Amino acid sequence: MHLKPIPQITLFYLLVVFLLIGCQNNQELKFGTFNYNNEEACSGCPQISIQIPEATGTNKASNRLNEAIKEMVAEQLTFEEIKKTPSIDEAVASFREAYLEFQDFSPVETIPWEARIEASIVFENKRVVCVEIHTYLFTGGAHGFDAIRYLNFDKRSGKAMEVREMFRDYSGFEQLAERSFRDKHRIPGETKINSTGFMFENNYFSLPENVGITEQGLRLYYNPYEVASYADGPIDLTIPFDEASPFISKKIKP
Repeated sequence: MHLKPIPQITLFYLLVVFLLIGCQNNQELKFGTFNYNNEEACSGCPQISIQIPEATGTNKASNRLNEAIKEMVAEQLTFEEIKKTPSIDEAVASFREAYLEFQDFSPVETIPWEARIEASIVFENKRVVCVEIHTYLFTGGAHGFDAIRYLNFDKRSGKAMEVREMFRDYSGFEQLAERSFRDKHRIPGETKINSTGFMFENNYFSLPENVGITEQGLRLYYNPYEVASYADGPIDLTIPFDEASPFISKKIKP
């Protein structure tokens, strides 16, 4: 049985299709800005302002990235237990309702609640992009609460990466990070990690949920209360790329 040769014109069109697919997979994500501010539109409401990057494309990667960022924002504004992450509009409404209910039951006049969420791109290469989300919430009490969270995205799929996906040797990096952490905070190597007042679970060093990729290297960011008291503030540590290089995935290198 003899196979018929593929006509040259068919080969040409197949080559064009493959090139187009390749270009589409390697296309750079482009970003605009999503803004929300209710300071003028809603008197008597809590003050809410949101400014986050928004991928402007209509492909799956752009949609997934935008959805993950907006879900993170919505989660910061929602108080009740939820089965499904609300939209930003629904989360804003939830924050407002919680404030109005609090006012109704408060015996004294309350200071208006406030939510400020600002996000920016702090690292980008051909394969990944890192978004830093800074949240300030004031919901009564002596002070507000500041937090920083990182979302690291695979640009081809638009999916947020789990911390372990960032490493080819997670355990090796964790050991490097612990040595750097002990050096920075002057914790002797022969003592427990909490011997100078930290609050790591079970007295063992662990990486935070927040590992951000920055131009300087990998930033390990522990928000207040995670491993120290509120008075100690956030605890952060940056591991330069030249030190982290043996342990990290190739796609997150500069």
